[in-house]
Amino acid sequence: MRFILNFFLFGFLFFLIWIFFPEAFHILLSWAQSVYDFFADLVPNGADSVKDTPSPTPPPAQP
Repeated sequence: MRFILNFFLFGFLFFLIWIFFPEAFHILLSWAQSVYDFFADLVPNGADSVKDTPSPTPPPAQP
C-alpha cells in the first residue's frame, strides 16, 4: 500500500514540476535521456569489446 501511495505522490510531484517549472522539467528529461542512452549503449559496446578480445593461444606441445 505504501509503495502505491509513494508511486502516485512521486508522479504528482513530477506533474507539479511540469506545470510550474517547465524549464526544470525539460532539464530533468534531458538528464534522464542521457542516463538511459549511456546504459543502452553500454551493453552493446561491452558485448562488442568482449567479442573482439582475442582468445588465448594454446600452450606449446610438450616434446
